[in-house]
Amino acid sequence: MLDTHKKLNPIGVHKPVVRPWIQDFTASWLGKGNYIKYGKAEVQAQIKALKDTGVDEYLLWNAGNKYSPGVSYK
Repeated sequence: MLDTHKKLNPIGVHKPVVRPWIQDFTASWLGKGNYIKYGKAEVQAQIKALKDTGVDEYLLWNAGNKYSPGVSYK
């Protein structure tokens, strides 16, 4: 996100709204040792990282529409 802001800041007041996708699934098909298990903590860490860079909007991705319970989206 820092790189995105760096590229968009020169645009000024008319720069686009950034809505990145964040992950809410475990990519187990990558094989043992090549992925992390996703859940509430991992999703909230992504949200916090976005907020820390000034991004308040995002899209949540899980192709199976099975999202982690208990996530605070604020």
